[in-house]
Amino acid sequence: MGITYEVDASKGVVFERWLGAIAGTDIVDHWLQLATDEEAMACGRTVADIRECALQVSGEELRYLVKFVLGPVLEGRPWRTAVLVREPAQFGMAREYQTLAGVFKEDAVFTDLPAACLWVAS
Repeated sequence: MGITYEVDASKGVVFERWLGAIAGTDIVDHWLQLATDEEAMACGRTVADIRECALQVSGEELRYLVKFVLGPVLEGRPWRTAVLVREPAQFGMAREYQTLAGVFKEDAVFTDLPAACLWVAS
């Protein structure tokens, strides 16, 4: 299934949907695709809905991906992401991501879509 996204230019937000088993290679492919999408990169804000996925990455792999893929993709751009979760395992991985990426972007974890959208727009 993988990761899909839609750009809402009127709101300046990228809405991502993560479905099924998500491996590190899926995340790399997604981040590199975003990097080439000028409309998405102009937003600087994302709502990432991971409620319907099973993350297949270790903490060590996530650290690598954030440092060596996401960091260079963002290239110092200000960015804010609301991560929408449903299960404890998703929450744990999202919090780890928040901590790792927090050195160059702002993230928060939510279980409620309206709250996530409100935060990312603020």
